[in-house]
Amino acid sequence: MLSGLLFAIDDADDRPGRLTATLPFAGVTLIEYQARLLMAAGAAQIIIVVARLTPELLGAIARIAQRGVVVDTVRSAVEAAEKLHPLSRLVVLADGLITTEDTIAMVLRDTGHDALIVLPEAAAEPGLERVLQSTLLRLAAQARATHILLPADAEKAGHGIVHRAETLDARG
Repeated sequence: MLSGLLFAIDDADDRPGRLTATLPFAGVTLIEYQARLLMAAGAAQIIIVVARLTPELLGAIARIAQRGVVVDTVRSAVEAAEKLHPLSRLVVLADGLITTEDTIAMVLRDTGHDALIVLPEAAAEPGLERVLQSTLLRLAAQARATHILLPADAEKAGHGIVHRAETLDARG
């Protein structure tokens, strides 16, 4: 069983008080876009780590659930682990991540080991580390997860982490 872990924690850089996950992108909210990618990959369960439940986020969660996937909201890593099906293979998408079905498929093509998509150090942006997300990343790295180098053309295809509404508008 494939499960997805999404985050709705960070506020948009240019929209104080508005979660990045609820910014519009590709005709839906960013978190709905991420959920659609996971569902297209076969996810039957989506766990969303939330900082707060805003009306926009509640609406997005309801629309995701209407597509036939189990959706759980949690506030901590412990709660996420409790909700996760014990036989699940987990795909984690960072808060604000814009990616493609091809990139998700690249991760899932791995031989079943834990895997991380990594950027060359020169391409890393400052401020990417997030508290819960970075903890998960450290645990995966310590478990010797396979590192999959993000193809150079993936950024041209739209892969990246965005926390600005104007950037999402330009890409969406």
